[in-house]
Amino acid sequence: MTIALLLNLSRSEPLLNHQLLSIINQSQTPDELFVLDSTGDNAIPMLCNQMQTQVPFTIEHLSFSEAIPFATKINAAVLRSEASYIVVLNEMSFLHPKCLQQHLRWARRGFFLSGVLSKVSLVDSLTHDMEHPLFMKKIRSAGSAVYFPGLSAFASSKTSISDDQALQNVSFWREDFNLINGYDEMFETVEGVTRDMLYRLIHLGIQLKVLKASALIYKPNTTEHQVVSQHDAALLRKSLQKKRIVAINGLEKTD
Repeated sequence: MTIALLLNLSRSEPLLNHQLLSIINQSQTPDELFVLDSTGDNAIPMLCNQMQTQVPFTIEHLSFSEAIPFATKINAAVLRSEASYIVVLNEMSFLHPKCLQQHLRWARRGFFLSGVLSKVSLVDSLTHDMEHPLFMKKIRSAGSAVYFPGLSAFASSKTSISDDQALQNVSFWREDFNLINGYDEMFETVEGVTRDMLYRLIHLGIQLKVLKASALIYKPNTTEHQVVSQHDAALLRKSLQKKRIVAINGLEKTD
């Protein structure tokens, strides 16, 4: 079993260094890390190259224009990946040291996983100049979620996604992703396309397992919220009504 971590960036982040360090310092490192970058910040590929010298796994920086949608970026990375298991993170997030280890621990055929999202208020003392161990210690103490991975053993599988379910820390099998033709690039928003993809996995017979107190990521608590556009809401309703499984414009495009 090999694992690819896909990190989507749509805006420049001053704390990206700490984010990448939280990945390369994982107890279970990925086999591949794809940084999907549509920020236009020239410092990001340089940082990825610098990090590559510190790790045995592949870090690949993929540059996209700002207009390229989230779904297209994810599909492009999956097509380049050789991993059998995929973890997707969206925007700025810092990984608990055992985040990927927990994704792999609970990865079972017939399931996709949704990890825990803990929101953190970043104060002035948490700057990019701070040493990484101290930074992560403060992040973990500031997060509201409790790390107790044993609770995930009591998480029952589900065949639906609640409206308040955080979908910024998910993982699934590459083979299942191929069967549904990946993300549907007709969608505009991250939330809309992710919900569509996960419901198509459910229609395929794959069940959702929401991890409890494990596979933690820490995300800045901002006033911005993931929303589904009216365009995406209409597409999602149509997809659900038809119990669609295969993406119309996904990994393989229609004419």
